[in-house]
Amino acid sequence: MGAALSQTLAKKTETKVNVDSIKRVYLDQAAIAYPILRQGAISTEFIDGGNTTANLYGNPLYKGKLRLTREKANFNVPFSQWGHNSLVGSFSYVNQHYQIDQVQDFNPQFPVKDMNFNRQTVGFAVTFSHNDSLFHSPVIYSSTLAGLTDQLSTVEKVSYLGSIVFPLKRTATHAFTIGVAVILDRSSVIPVLPVFSYWQKFGDGKTELFFDLPSRVSLRRQVTPNSWVSFGTELSSSYSFFSLNQPPLPQDVSSTQVELKTGPSYEYRVTKKLILGVYGGLFSTIDSRLAKRTDSWNTYFVQNKNSTTPFVNFTISFLPFFRQGK
Repeated sequence: MGAALSQTLAKKTETKVNVDSIKRVYLDQAAIAYPILRQGAISTEFIDGGNTTANLYGNPLYKGKLRLTREKANFNVPFSQWGHNSLVGSFSYVNQHYQIDQVQDFNPQFPVKDMNFNRQTVGFAVTFSHNDSLFHSPVIYSSTLAGLTDQLSTVEKVSYLGSIVFPLKRTATHAFTIGVAVILDRSSVIPVLPVFSYWQKFGDGKTELFFDLPSRVSLRRQVTPNSWVSFGTELSSSYSFFSLNQPPLPQDVSSTQVELKTGPSYEYRVTKKLILGVYGGLFSTIDSRLAKRTDSWNTYFVQNKNSTTPFVNFTISFLPFFRQGK
């Protein structure tokens, strides 16, 4: 009896180990395809000098050349998982180094000179997700509370994101999901966004298309078992804080920038959990505004226009290695 019980426990343990191994492989594959699912990343980005112009309340303020260097770090930590629910925490840090030279200013009341300065932004977020079914179809509910600051004593900006996503179809060669996201954030351009995702694997299984609205469109090809090349377009945004000392302009202000990056990338899986990547191409600024920290996106007083310039990004990222607690 004892031997039989021992064998049963051993088989159950072996089965659980095999299931856990399969789950880990699946999570790794998903994180390779979707970088947002990775445990973390550290990157340095160089954006070459391009023309920049600024308007103050619609009137010319200055023009010059802008170079931008960014160091970024972000990490995702699974706090807990129970039933169909999960709780994940995120932390991010961004240091932006601005170099603006060859400045020509046009407003004697607010003179502008060549500038060279850094801005740091620290972010955190907590995301709760729940898997369920609705109208006999699987559905994923998510709720995220996020904050940004440039100092440790206070949180300067708080936002909320709620989403509902329907995974409509998934096979070995393609997947399709739709949904909607609601953004409660005074700096948000659009408060409600459609969520659309389509994935397709072609031919020999080494070429894949990713269409994730509104964030990216990418075509990826596996070159070796541990390396991939891609070409795509990615939409993102950046946020930073400034303190001005030029009355009667606001003193505590924030900068919101919507960006588009287009070009090729290469990733190489160095170890089981470590991936090195390089990404380059053209960097375009769709919109850039400066507003009082308590004001909305539309209530801005400075608007910048930047020319399209080359950029290159070097990234070290990590596949999931933390297991969610239960």
